[in-house]
Amino acid sequence: MKQASREILLLDNGSRRPQSTLALRALAAKRAERLRQPVQPVSLAHSDRVPADKLNGEPAAILEPWLRARQSVGGQRFLVLPLFFGPVGP
Repeated sequence: MKQASREILLLDNGSRRPQSTLALRALAAKRAERLRQPVQPVSLAHSDRVPADKLNGEPAAILEPWLRARQSVGGQRFLVLPLFFGPVGP
């Protein structure tokens, strides 16, 4: 039995700023080029509040609905690449 291929996600926390989603997409595209396979830019939250017209007409992907949609068409294996920035403690 052939094992289903995995889907790769570049996951950030999300933002209400369009620039953040566009930057995530650019990073995912660069990673996809290096890996020679698609890398999906997905956010945990917030980015779905950015109007699609500020994101080149494509709404931001949010983790939970994105996973549900992928599972509904047979997606079963996911590799998550976390992309989180934050303050560094002492």
